[in-house]
Amino acid sequence: MAEGALLVAHDMLVTRYVTIASIMLLLWDHVITLGDEITLIWPAKFGIVKAIFLFNRYGVSLWIAVADVRAIYIPKRYNVSLPSNEFPKSCLAWNLTASCRGWLIANVYMELVAVQTTAFIVATRVFDIWQSQRLAFFVLGPFWVIHCALDVFICTKNLILRNRTFTYNPLTRSCVGSVENTWTVWLNGIVYHALILCLLLWLWLSTPRTSQTPFMNVVIRDGFLYFITIFSAMLFNLLIWRYARSSLAGLPYTSVWAVTTISLSRMLLSMRSVQGPAEWGQRARIAVPSRSIDIELGARHRQRAGRVQHVRSSVRGESFGTVVSYSSFGSVVDK
Repeated sequence: MAEGALLVAHDMLVTRYVTIASIMLLLWDHVITLGDEITLIWPAKFGIVKAIFLFNRYGVSLWIAVADVRAIYIPKRYNVSLPSNEFPKSCLAWNLTASCRGWLIANVYMELVAVQTTAFIVATRVFDIWQSQRLAFFVLGPFWVIHCALDVFICTKNLILRNRTFTYNPLTRSCVGSVENTWTVWLNGIVYHALILCLLLWLWLSTPRTSQTPFMNVVIRDGFLYFITIFSAMLFNLLIWRYARSSLAGLPYTSVWAVTTISLSRMLLSMRSVQGPAEWGQRARIAVPSRSIDIELGARHRQRAGRVQHVRSSVRGESFGTVVSYSSFGSVVDK
C-alpha cells in the first residue's frame, strides 16, 4: 500500500516537472519567434490560416496556462472524500466533482479543436507542396473532413461512456478520470498523420531534382521535421495511455499540446521561399480550384467570373498560344 502511494507520488512529481518544462519551452519558443511573427504574420491579409495560427499561438497557450494554474489552485482544505454535498465558499462556488466533470469535458473539446486545426494546417501545407492543385484539393479536402468527423464521433462517444468517472481526487488534489481504453481516441489522428507522411514521401520522391538539390534538402525545406514531430507527439500520447500506469495519464497533456503548438507555429513561419507578409498571405490562401481550363494550341482560354475569354496574341503577323496553368494555390497564371 505504502509502496503504491510512493509510486503514485513519484508519477505525479514527474508529471509536474514535465509540465513545467513544457510550459517553459512554449514560452521560450514564443519569445524567439515573436520577431518573425510580427514581420511575417501580423501584416499579412487575414484569412483562415492566419486565424488558426493566432488561435493555436495564443488561444491554446492561454488555455494550457489556465488548465495548469487551475490544477494548482484547488485549495488544500477541500481534502475530503467526494462526491460531497458541501459547496465551497471560495471562488469555485460549486461542487468540486461537478466542476471537474464540466472542466474535463470542456477540455476534451478544446483539445479536439486544437488537434483538428493542426490537422487542417498540415493538409494545407501538403496542398502547397503538391503541384497538382486540383487533385490535391479533392484528395486532401475530403480526407480532412472524414478525419474530423471521425474524431468528433469517437471523442463524443468516449465522453458519454466515461464522464461519470470524472471526479476530484483528494490525494492528488486534481481533476481525474479513467483513461482505460481511451488511447483509441488517438488512433484516428495517428492514421491521418501517417498517411500524410506517406503522401509527402511520394511527393518528394516524384519531385524532379538536380545534383544541386539533394533529396534531404527538399525534405527539410518542406518542413519534414515539423510533420514528423506532430506525428511523434500524438504517438507518444497514445503509447502512454495504452501502456503506462494510470497515474501517468496526465504526463502527455501539457507536453504534447506544447510540442504540437510549437511545431504548427514553426511550420507556418518557415514556409519555403516566402519573402514577406504579402507573399505569405498569398501562399497561405485557400482557394477552391475553378473548373477545368481547356488548353488549345493557338488560343488561350482564361476563365473569369464564369466566362471564358479567348485571347489571341500576334507577333510579327503570326498567331501563337500562351500556355495557362495553375499556380501553387490555385490561381491562374501565364507561362
